Amino acid sequence: GPPPPGWSQKPEPLPVYEAKMAHEMNPRLEAAGQAPLTKEELVAGRLYTGPMYEKYNAVLRFNSARDRNGAVLLEYASMEEVPFLQKKCGWLHLGEWVATAAGKGEPAAVRWTWNNKYTTTIHAIN
Repeated sequence: GPPPPGWSQKPEPLPVYEAKMAHEMNPRLEAAGQAPLTKEELVAGRLYTGPMYEKYNAVLRFNSARDRNGAVLLEYASMEEVPFLQKKCGWLHLGEWVATAAGKGEPAAVRWTWNNKYTTTIHAIN
């Protein structure tokens, strides 16, 4: 449904989030016996819940296409065989599907090559 009256989704500057983290969230975490959030975790979480959500989730979901031994599938006989969630990573410019060398009379297969997995940021979110 529509957002409540007066609610907006405007971005706030980082110091607003830092103050909330320092004065509201970290005391609650520490009182519960948990480690406080770091600035890096705050920034990673903000990116995940905002502008980078689609890219981070695409990276994570790419790995859902697996063979019977559990290995992530990185090569297919053709682009038509590539699952939607893996194709989406190409559309988001996270990497590219590159044609492999084909034998005589054989169609070229495609193999995935990553440009960016956002490994450090996804680790900070986790």
